[in-house]
Amino acid sequence: PLCFGKRSIVIGDHRQLPPMLNEKDFKEALEDAGATELAAEIDQEFLETSQFERMILNENISPTVFARCNIQYRMHPDINEVIKQFYIDDGGLEAADELKQGANVNYSSGNSQKPDNVFSRHHGLYVKDFLGPDVHTIWVNVNGEEKREGTSLFNDQEIDAVQKIIKLLKQAEGFNEFQSHWDYIKDDFKRLQEQQIGVITFYGEQKKKLKAKLTGVGVPLKINSVDKFQGMERNIIIVSTVRSDKQFMTKNDFQRVKEKLNIS
Repeated sequence: PLCFGKRSIVIGDHRQLPPMLNEKDFKEALEDAGATELAAEIDQEFLETSQFERMILNENISPTVFARCNIQYRMHPDINEVIKQFYIDDGGLEAADELKQGANVNYSSGNSQKPDNVFSRHHGLYVKDFLGPDVHTIWVNVNGEEKREGTSLFNDQEIDAVQKIIKLLKQAEGFNEFQSHWDYIKDDFKRLQEQQIGVITFYGEQKKKLKAKLTGVGVPLKINSVDKFQGMERNIIIVSTVRSDKQFMTKNDFQRVKEKLNIS
């Protein structure tokens, strides 16, 4: 379609996750279609680089034909502080001034159909020694070991930690008020999206075990892998990273490492 346009405006984000493609299957499909030369050029780096990224990072493109939007209106400024390190080379990423001003201010009760302060990120939750209304990013150190299941990984201690965090949130002062705040939304699905706690992880095996462990916690949850969750939002997100500096080893694993390192 770009070839037929007199003027084209392309909007995108080269920091998005790449599409999930199997390199071998993709090459086989091209070969079956008779595009053998193109199939020979395809590699993993090519597949994981979007056309948008090729354009936006092309050093030959004049700076007069592209612009970067580096002000966000969605996440609390404290969360912005965590991730802006990844956007330094792209001109930075900052929270909007309106968001900074209204981030910790409670929703007004003046309009039951739509909160007056649309920039509010006030959650009103309080758990002694853990969470307060002015806290929006928490790092939880888990002393657990990663284990392998097939080609995937999981971490039992981290699953237990996620369960404890959800229980704390459920018991938190202000949690029921936070959940009932969304009752003004008439659409059941949209209201549920606001009330659900998002639990995301990087490994399929961890996702499977999280779903089994968190059944019946009494809180609406949305549990999925990072790639499947892409594009979705939840007001509360728990990220299970799985990886650890401790690794569970079977006897076979240990024997292979011994032989590789030539340990007597």
